[in-house]
Amino acid sequence: MNNTSTINKSNPLSCNHAAYQLTKKEEKIVFWLIQELDLTKQNGFEVQIMPIKILRELLLITTNINSADTILNFVAQIAKKGIEFKTDIEIENKPFFGYINWFQSISITKNKEDEVCCEFIFSKKLKPFLLELQTHIRTVNETNCPF
Repeated sequence: MNNTSTINKSNPLSCNHAAYQLTKKEEKIVFWLIQELDLTKQNGFEVQIMPIKILRELLLITTNINSADTILNFVAQIAKKGIEFKTDIEIENKPFFGYINWFQSISITKNKEDEVCCEFIFSKKLKPFLLELQTHIRTVNETNCPF
């Protein structure tokens, strides 16, 4: 089941409207990564490292049986997901939309503690959108609403 979310915003990404379609699990992972953004501590905001143990928890993987396949399938699916945004351009009196993938790349790496992790690199053009979405996510979480 897909969850379609629409965010109205004012930033260089669109100045009008953006929409994305993620499953609940995909949205949970993306929102976790967005919440981890910290421009005061990170040089490149777009690189986010998630230990596999956290990814497993968020994906509700409770057993080691086929967990690698589940993670690989999840990564393959979310790597294809993107955001659609309206532009000010019209072709034959129809609005023209742009598209940006959530992630520039996703790879497996190790962190400083030598844990196996997924390295998610957000597309750089998403920075204004992600920072605005981060504020929205924090507001929702502060009111104890599930995302």
